[in-house]
Amino acid sequence: MSASSSSIDVPSPYAIPPPSVPPPEEPNSSLPPIPLLLLDHSQSLSPATKPEFLYWLRMAILYHGSFYLTNTGIPEELTDQMAKSAEELFKISDDEKAGCSINYSPGFLGWCGIVDGECRETWEFGPDLDGKQVSSNAPPYARLRYARNQYPSEAALSNFKGMLKGYNKFLTDLAFMYNELILEALGVPTGAFDGFFDEEAKLGGRIKFTRYFRGEDSKQYGEAPYRDAWLSFLMFANDVPGVEMLSEKRQTLTLPPLPSTLLVQTGTALSFATHHAVLSLPHRVLQPPPDAPDSLTIRYAMQLRPNLPYEDILKGIEGAENMNEEAKRVRDQRRERRKRGFEAVRKVVAGIRAFKGTGKAPESTSKEASKLETVGDADLYRRIKSRPTVGKKWYPEISVESVPASS
Repeated sequence: MSASSSSIDVPSPYAIPPPSVPPPEEPNSSLPPIPLLLLDHSQSLSPATKPEFLYWLRMAILYHGSFYLTNTGIPEELTDQMAKSAEELFKISDDEKAGCSINYSPGFLGWCGIVDGECRETWEFGPDLDGKQVSSNAPPYARLRYARNQYPSEAALSNFKGMLKGYNKFLTDLAFMYNELILEALGVPTGAFDGFFDEEAKLGGRIKFTRYFRGEDSKQYGEAPYRDAWLSFLMFANDVPGVEMLSEKRQTLTLPPLPSTLLVQTGTALSFATHHAVLSLPHRVLQPPPDAPDSLTIRYAMQLRPNLPYEDILKGIEGAENMNEEAKRVRDQRRERRKRGFEAVRKVVAGIRAFKGTGKAPESTSKEASKLETVGDADLYRRIKSRPTVGKKWYPEISVESVPASS
């Protein structure tokens, strides 16, 4: 990002002139065209370049919802090892995979084979919270956090456990750093997100390795549209494309894999907590192109405090009145659009009910969501709905039918 003091035309949708032109993208780069900003993390570490970095971070979270991040400080040797392990994980024997099936985990951790309607295979791992026990009176979602990881054997994949722990530590430190950088970019006092996390959340997030393959039905997604709760960091383990994002204007954007970068995605809870100043948009993954190899990704997701009440998220962070003018303007515009959208839905539903003879208008467009009191509830219910066989085994008291549609 080269500094410039000359007069410039402000590119839409930016209301405040950027400190440099063009946006942060490598000059004369051989990279493919990308619809998101490419931020250089190293510039956040220097007092001389941090103000400009915060400007572009603000543009990314206000207007794009996601961004590419380069020069993260993660050792190249570690990222190479992770990419290699992503390939090797899916090549180990079927017996080894079956022995690590998520069917054996109350935390939905381990290997998940191919499920009807999907063109993907996954391995998921959480932080190792050694020695932690779930009390008998703890809520069901507590078992998600304290479930043991199911690692492939050392004979099947050597040094994997130690490598994964190291990567989880790097990503967790990076993620909490971006909690503070986002607040700085918005003009909100640092520490405003602290109440959404606890000490165990700082011990690591959940990491999912995914293999997307070509299915018989070309219309099926590799992965249907999804959003995480807070921040997630996606590493492309090879150069096969497929990740897409739906923009705020309902345009489909292709997000190509870039070498030595992370794709940072903002989640729904983060958007609510910032009063919708931060934009959160759904992502999906297509099947690999014909004749292309399987695509491989590694996604790190931050973990919120599971007993965090939804009410606290909806209430939003303290200090929001201190947001800078750009963030306030975007926040207020989104609030107004959401209000108009909710009112339109209420009128349509009220009209349908009146037509059917009930005549009762809905009290809230998020009535189903009110059944979920905490973040932990939502996480557990979402997983049960996605993997009902595992849910029925470990949580028989929660039927799939009882899971709110909004979870």
